[in-house]
Amino acid sequence: MDFLTLAFYLSVLSYCLGLALKALPIPFIAVKKLGRMLVNEGIFSCVLTFSYKLIIQLMNYFGGILGTDWGFYSLWLAEKTSILLTLFAVLKGIGLLLSKIRLSFLVQGFLSQVVSLVSTSLTTLVATSIISSIICAGASLLIGLGIVLHAVPFKLTRNIGATMIAVVVVFSIGLPLMPHFIDLVTSTVGYTLITNGDSCSANIKLVDALNYEFGQAVIEGYSNGELLYRYSIDTKGSLKVNTYNGFPCYDHEIVLQIADLTYSSIIQRNQETWNITLHIPDVIGIAPNRFILIGSDMNINYFSKSENKVIIGVSNSIQSEFKVYVENRDVVAVLIDDVPVESHEPEALDWHGISYFIYTYTLQPGDHTISVEVNYQSTTPLDVDLYPYALKLFNVDLMSAENLIMIGTYAFIELTVLPLIYLTILFAISLNLARLLGGVSLSLAKLTVNLY
Repeated sequence: MDFLTLAFYLSVLSYCLGLALKALPIPFIAVKKLGRMLVNEGIFSCVLTFSYKLIIQLMNYFGGILGTDWGFYSLWLAEKTSILLTLFAVLKGIGLLLSKIRLSFLVQGFLSQVVSLVSTSLTTLVATSIISSIICAGASLLIGLGIVLHAVPFKLTRNIGATMIAVVVVFSIGLPLMPHFIDLVTSTVGYTLITNGDSCSANIKLVDALNYEFGQAVIEGYSNGELLYRYSIDTKGSLKVNTYNGFPCYDHEIVLQIADLTYSSIIQRNQETWNITLHIPDVIGIAPNRFILIGSDMNINYFSKSENKVIIGVSNSIQSEFKVYVENRDVVAVLIDDVPVESHEPEALDWHGISYFIYTYTLQPGDHTISVEVNYQSTTPLDVDLYPYALKLFNVDLMSAENLIMIGTYAFIELTVLPLIYLTILFAISLNLARLLGGVSLSLAKLTVNLY
């Protein structure tokens, strides 16, 4: 028996008990009021049971309007957790080194305080990750369980059921928006004053030769040969950099890396927020980490693209080569003029945790139709040592005591204080929604009964 069926039977039970109490030939007003209350509860719980799909649809609808993205939220959590783990390991290593050379008083002084801040931030992120995993994976199940508890007669578990439904709905919509809330708070005038206005934000979009979104890639910035920043572009071909992580406000060179391919260009200052579209002239994306590298003497006449297949019509005046980049566990099918072809011996390439196989094909002069289909199971994420521009801007040296204190304090504010404030806001909204669902007030229940 599933939860909704059980909730319906409990609603019917409340309704029948209420009618029975109202029909009893007992001249007690309290009994009649109890019967009327059970009838109202039964109808309201029944309506809530049949509104299960509507609740799920409304949750997805409002999440879409607000920009809820569990994938982006998971990447944000993974990135911040990785940074904190690295910082925690560095601090522990420094503490061990100082203890070995009889400078343990420094460890007891400032270093232990920084370690405490970082470990608290790490604990907060891990706890938030567990909560988000439960809500993301079991939202439908938890809402169904909440409806069952809501339908138990005599309000025995109604408060718990209403609160469970409200918490799941609010957190499913609002929890993935936490990175945006933190970015909004940290990207303030105060931070701009600290950086003297040298840190801007950026929205970067990466597209292939056919103007389709392309991911994943590594982007670096240079000025006079000096590294300014290193970020990674996600599987959707986008990168958003806030002023807290930082993007240079002046002209500089952007270097784009995709597997063994490197592209560079100079970008010029335009406004406080950079909106940049990077175009790859000789690459056609198939799926994240899967793409075709065409020759410089090949002209594209037409194309069609689906989820894991690309068909292009090309013309070339001399013998040319094109390459297909895929992950090593993928299955590739290449046709030239509707005829299956075999490549040269594939070349293996390891790049930031991704194991590529590179297949090379020869194309004779003339007009041809190339079809490439890739069957794959998963996409390997990039393993990149990120270098935010803020580190360059502040000239951060991890061996410097004052910088360690600054980094630990910023991490504590960004990854402990602000998440707790945001979770408190979501929980307050959840309590108000639970009250609306009948946890405290019966106004909505009475309105529902009157409508029916």
